[in-house]
Amino acid sequence: PILVVTCVQQERKVNHHVSTSILCDAN
Repeated sequence: PILVVTCVQQERKVNHHVSTSILCDAN
């Protein structure tokens, strides 16, 4: 089987701080 991983990068600004989180979903 072929594993496909989709990654979505979300960037948030909280209290003048930049929070970057990467969400990876394996389909």
